[in-house]
Amino acid sequence: MNYYNDIATPERLKWWAGLPEREQDMRIALFRLEKLAIPERKSLLRLVDAPPEHGNSRQNVIKNDIRLLKIAAKAIRRQIPVCGYAKKVNGGATEWRCGHCQQEMPFYAEYCPICGQKVSVDPRRD
Repeated sequence: MNYYNDIATPERLKWWAGLPEREQDMRIALFRLEKLAIPERKSLLRLVDAPPEHGNSRQNVIKNDIRLLKIAAKAIRRQIPVCGYAKKVNGGATEWRCGHCQQEMPFYAEYCPICGQKVSVDPRRD
């Protein structure tokens, strides 16, 4: 957890160590996008000035970059499980609900067909 600059609590470090490596990588990539890349593009956008009567292609390119970075950040965020456990509906063998949007989904799906959230089976599924 090197992107916290040694300000993380021991509980947070323990939580971080318990995450799968893929999820750690996704969280670091999301951090870099949201805290470094997007603000950098926004500051560039403030530096580029153009008269309002002329179209500014540099501004348009930077705005498009910001839009694409936000889309990428949203896609990465959807891959990090929020409430990522699918739960059984009334003890049915094949009826499950997404932990994120609470809509019914097939038991074999890795991603919810409604919200696109990556889900896994609830380990406490008794």
